[in-house]
Amino acid sequence: LTPTPSPIPSVIPTSTPGAPKRIEAPYGPVTVDGDLSEWDPNGFFALDTGSAYRLNHPETIESPLDLSALIQARWDDTHLYFAFDVRDERIVVDSQDLWKDDSIEIGLDGEHDKDPFSPTGGDHQYTVRFDNTAADRTFPIQNPDVQWAVQRTELGYRVEVAVPLGVLGVPDLTEGRVLGIDFALNDDDDGGGRDGQLVWASWSTYSDADAFGDLVLVRK
Repeated sequence: LTPTPSPIPSVIPTSTPGAPKRIEAPYGPVTVDGDLSEWDPNGFFALDTGSAYRLNHPETIESPLDLSALIQARWDDTHLYFAFDVRDERIVVDSQDLWKDDSIEIGLDGEHDKDPFSPTGGDHQYTVRFDNTAADRTFPIQNPDVQWAVQRTELGYRVEVAVPLGVLGVPDLTEGRVLGIDFALNDDDDGGGRDGQLVWASWSTYSDADAFGDLVLVRK
């Protein structure tokens, strides 16, 4: 992956400790190619050691340049879109399990029913690793409508993900709809297993949907 300049959004305050995790996703499609120039530079929020609910081995996270990200969400009638601008000084890809290497995670509770295994199928844990490999709850993604792209940057890497309406367990995407959402960053600095992890709202993007934050669809 060829390094490209990373956008420098305006400084976004981290979430107030203990406050409910809630973000707004404005309406508007994007091209999923790893280029974040289509995104609002003032619309990102920070996931770092100050805003994360769970800090897994925080002693390994030396600074925001070692592990942090600016994150934003959008939507249109057919997809949810997510952008990550990840800060990571050392990139490692050497494990069979994606979560053991440098990667991002998106936990989705499409029905917003706080059940991580709803029979309607709206629950997912998407993991995208730096090498552009992706999985849904550890299994390879077979749905061609789920899209993702990764670009290397001077400060780490960028990720874009598009999640189609058909996997969310709801009939439509409309203004005012609320979905359950969580994000995580995985960091591997020296090979082997994961060294550190930040989880935004819960303990796990896999099975902790009752503690996910809210993703609110808005038109701006």
